[in-house]
Amino acid sequence: MVSITATIKQIEKAPLPNIYRLFLDGEKNEKIIVEYHEKLGLEYKEKENVKLVFTKTEQKDYTQKDYCGTANLFSIKEEGEGKNKKYIYIFSMGGYIIRIESPRKIREFEISKDYFFCAKK
Repeated sequence: MVSITATIKQIEKAPLPNIYRLFLDGEKNEKIIVEYHEKLGLEYKEKENVKLVFTKTEQKDYTQKDYCGTANLFSIKEEGEGKNKKYIYIFSMGGYIIRIESPRKIREFEISKDYFFCAKK
């Protein structure tokens, strides 16, 4: 299981119709982007804390206010060197993108694997 506690920094409308993007800052210096469709009826506010959880099996402790589903990790990239090195993980969740940029390698993540993702309030 991977769990990241993050704060919503910004919410913006994406270039595609009816799509929104959450920009979050993780407690361990992660930079995260989560896309979702407005028809899901999700309500987020800037400066709100959210817990992002990735597990290999479906989570049972979520509510209707949480954004959950199966996400496939389709890209892992390393950029930079030394203190500037970062790891970028890109997931697709039904076509919506979840992007995590982390200064540390997240060893639990494996390319081409499905994870059950939840953004919990």
